[in-house]
Amino acid sequence: MAKEISKDQLAYLQSHLQRMAKIKEDIATMQIEKQVAVQTYLSVVSSFDELKKTLQSEYGDVNIDTNTGIITPLQDGVDKKD
Repeated sequence: MAKEISKDQLAYLQSHLQRMAKIKEDIATMQIEKQVAVQTYLSVVSSFDELKKTLQSEYGDVNIDTNTGIITPLQDGVDKKD
């Protein structure tokens, strides 16, 4: 006759295996969500870069206050605000 672990031990073992499987599933879901978020971010960055090019084409090399929309000329040695 084959030896068996106790019913309590089996239940405990199965419980842990189920928890580990659920955690792995959750991690996989989070990885997919992360990839979607990264792609969305890259899309927004690309769109922002296009907007910067459009504004630069229309207004030249200037600073734009992103709170007020006020345009000021660039000062030598000062970086543009994004």
